[in-house]
Amino acid sequence: MNMKLLFVCLCTCAGLLPVQGKAVGKLVNVAKYGAIADDGKDDTKALRKAVDYCCTQPGCTLYFPPGVYQLKDDDAVRLEEEALAGKFGTNPELLFIRHIILIRKGLIWVELQT
Repeated sequence: MNMKLLFVCLCTCAGLLPVQGKAVGKLVNVAKYGAIADDGKDDTKALRKAVDYCCTQPGCTLYFPPGVYQLKDDDAVRLEEEALAGKFGTNPELLFIRHIILIRKGLIWVELQT
């Protein structure tokens, strides 16, 4: 079969296929709530406000601009100590693959986007 004809046929077929992507809900920048990366200030309250807002918006995603955020949260410190003490199994590193923010309703897992 002629390569040009094959190419045209494949392109035509590809154009007829439906395009499916990951559905994205509302994207909320944590900076809007006062969490500023690399400023050396405690971002705990601002991050909690952003998380509380996202809890009311189905499909909401928190966006963290690149940088370091300061969290002073007794619950997070306790969780880290318990994980390192082996209370969550023999491989606590798996627990910290993603960053977490503790709120009144439980744990919310937040993927950082860079």
